[in-house]
Amino acid sequence: MPTQSLEAQWIATFLHVHALNEEARAEELRDLETEFDLRGARPPLALVVPELVRFRERFAREPRKRRPDPFVIERARAEVEAVADRLIDAQRAA
Repeated sequence: MPTQSLEAQWIATFLHVHALNEEARAEELRDLETEFDLRGARPPLALVVPELVRFRERFAREPRKRRPDPFVIERARAEVEAVADRLIDAQRAA
């Protein structure tokens, strides 16, 4: 896998695991991080941490309900996808 593809996949997976709490993708994230280790490289953590903080602050203001609002969940997923796309494009341009 080319480095740019690895970085893009890691960014998207990291955001899904840490912003949307998609634990089902946690093993995929570990596998990607292992691939970085094998290459002697580091994932682009500095890119995603500020975005993750902003995302969490924004959605922490959403009222907590017993049953999650599907609209809020879909909006969060769309925002994570948009952030991931923007970060991937920025990483490729660098």
